[in-house]
Amino acid sequence: MVIFNVDKKETFDNLDFWVSKLKELSGDVPFILIGNKKDLEDMRQVSSEETKSKAEQLGVKCFETSAKLNESVDAAFEELSVQILNNLKA
Repeated sequence: MVIFNVDKKETFDNLDFWVSKLKELSGDVPFILIGNKKDLEDMRQVSSEETKSKAEQLGVKCFETSAKLNESVDAAFEELSVQILNNLKA
C-alpha cells in the first residue's frame, strides 16, 4: 500500500518518490494507492479525481479510506490480498 493523506497535498505530491522507492527496494510487486483521512472532507486538499488520475497513471487500483471511521479499509486490504495471491500463482 502506498498511502497519502487527502488533507495534506504534500503527501500526494511525494507519491512518485515513494512508488519509485518501493520498486527500487522490492521490485515489481503488487500495490494499491490509498487516500486516507477521507473523513476530513472539509479539509481536503487532494480531490477524488486527482487520486483516480494518479492511480490510472501508475496502473493500480485506488481507495479512499478513513481509518478513523473504518471506511473502505477492509476493501483495500482485500483487494491487495487478492493481487498478492494472484501474483504468487503467476
